[in-house]
Amino acid sequence: MSLIKLDADSYLTDGHGARFIPVGANYWPASCGVEMWQAWPENEIFADLDLMVSLGFNTVRFFIRWPDFEPRPGEYDATMLSRLLRFLDACVARGLHPQPSLFVGWMSGGIFWPSWKGAHQNLFADPEIIERGAAWARVIATHLKPFAAHLCGIDLGNELDALPESSAAEPAQVREWCRRMTGAIRDVLPGALILSGCDHQQIITDTGWRLGDSDAGVPPASAEWQRDARATTAAQPGIDVLTMHGYPVPTWHPVPCGGLADPLTQSLLPFYVKCARAFGPVMLQEFGTILTSPAAAPHADAYLRAVLPACRDAGANGFLWWCFKDITARIHPYLKNNFESQLGLVDAEGRVKEGLRYFVEFAREQAGRSAELQPAHRAPEEERNANASSNAGAFGLKRRTTAGGEDAAAPTVHLYWPTHYYDRDAPQNPGNRPRETSRRLIIANHLLQTAGFHTGIVRGDRPIPTPAEGVRRIVVASSFPTLGEIESLRCWVEQGGHLLWHGPDPLNWAAETTRLTGAMIADYHAAVPTTVSPDHTVYHLGRYPRGLRLAVAPCGAQVSFVDADGLPMILERRLGKGRVTTVLADVEGSILACRNVPATGSAAPDGDWYLTLLTDNAPPSSSSPGQSSPCGASAG
Repeated sequence: MSLIKLDADSYLTDGHGARFIPVGANYWPASCGVEMWQAWPENEIFADLDLMVSLGFNTVRFFIRWPDFEPRPGEYDATMLSRLLRFLDACVARGLHPQPSLFVGWMSGGIFWPSWKGAHQNLFADPEIIERGAAWARVIATHLKPFAAHLCGIDLGNELDALPESSAAEPAQVREWCRRMTGAIRDVLPGALILSGCDHQQIITDTGWRLGDSDAGVPPASAEWQRDARATTAAQPGIDVLTMHGYPVPTWHPVPCGGLADPLTQSLLPFYVKCARAFGPVMLQEFGTILTSPAAAPHADAYLRAVLPACRDAGANGFLWWCFKDITARIHPYLKNNFESQLGLVDAEGRVKEGLRYFVEFAREQAGRSAELQPAHRAPEEERNANASSNAGAFGLKRRTTAGGEDAAAPTVHLYWPTHYYDRDAPQNPGNRPRETSRRLIIANHLLQTAGFHTGIVRGDRPIPTPAEGVRRIVVASSFPTLGEIESLRCWVEQGGHLLWHGPDPLNWAAETTRLTGAMIADYHAAVPTTVSPDHTVYHLGRYPRGLRLAVAPCGAQVSFVDADGLPMILERRLGKGRVTTVLADVEGSILACRNVPATGSAAPDGDWYLTLLTDNAPPSSSSPGQSSPCGASAG
């Protein structure tokens, strides 16, 4: 039997070449939690594996806690290693595919490194620890080798991007560490799939664990790969499958969302998956509802029914619940973070909790499809939005639906991911910061879906697919593209694309921006709130890029709408076969700042804003004509 591999569509295939969709759970035993290897309640563990099989699961992710196995540098505990082999044997005997996680320092809010690792020794930067880490990876890979055909990949570590050491190290050190550790694994298992184990912090901050290309130029790590792995091997060298973890806790996200029933909350995890999928294969390696009590059951059920199909449609190639069972052990870290003890899909008696049964249903459906010939991952223009909900949510939104539900023919709008997304050690970044950029992308994604659009991601570091190739509408959500990116966007527009550009950078507005937007800056103004009404609603705009409100003069564009003070706010530009709609305010930033503004008669932009500005027919001018061209440019 050969190894589990990736196919050309970024799904997994089993040793017979049939598509394989991992469904299952992350695992610690209830009686001892993170002390599994020390306590080793074998009967309990094996009974739990039997229960997983009975639920229709095919995969279990588990954690090889480093200090248990290497109590002293270079000395490996034979008892622990034998228990590892027992666990692997038990999984294989039951038809479960184990997914071992190697560098388990971060776990449930606790940090568990070997005692011999000094507090000052950064996992990613200290030469001694790096060497010990590479040796550890080779030792464990050696013990995994007899089970290689059954592994659902090897997980590099649990949420390495959540470690304080990750943010303390330089991004280049994190990247080099990733290269060293994946290389050490492949010294022993050259054909194994390796997963990153990272969570949504890859998108909302810069911990060094990044999505996308870099200047590293690392070649594909395995000659057996049947795909171009450049995207994942550059930023996370040697990683085959990106991972996503995410949970519906409002304070864990960069936007002011509500609870389980909020459509914005329900849109988050599918959006994170969609972002990662733009850079490579992605597995939904951890997810859950956090709230699992009977009181939360109706909300948890609604959340799962919205999120799981949406993550599947966003490109997730596997689904693992956190965590399989409630933890009854009264030990660290569960005493410190007691909520971590009640995240189980099943309770301590092994019963699936009331509000979580949909995942079991979903898992069985996916596992049943594993052997079928499935269509390739949809092109971005075909991605379905499955986040429907009648709940108004945190932003007071109403969702547009057809009488039959989703409109399969709804158009797709692509959100623009700038080339320079991350800001640490990034001298060429014109001003993007992942927290701020991700906030705006999240809001734009949600409101576009509310308006009835499908959404996709288009990358600024890659050639933009032409409108004929399926990318017809792009929204730049107040991020800062470079000169080269602006030129690429112009070429794309000229081929027939429609660009909606929110908040062009006022400090980098030069000739190419003028050429694209059809306007030039006439003056700067104080960043005071204003309103504009491109449809029948008066919208409040209170944020501007870099805190600068602009007065512009048309230079081939038409002023479609002015703000309450008479300054141009929305411009229309016909360019070649396409069209540019420019809004001078930071629209998504304005939404985040106010949501709605009571007692003023105005509201934050909502889905109707995007629907109005992205309609195929340009809105009529509501102000003085903007076709006068002080710089002599033509309209197209």
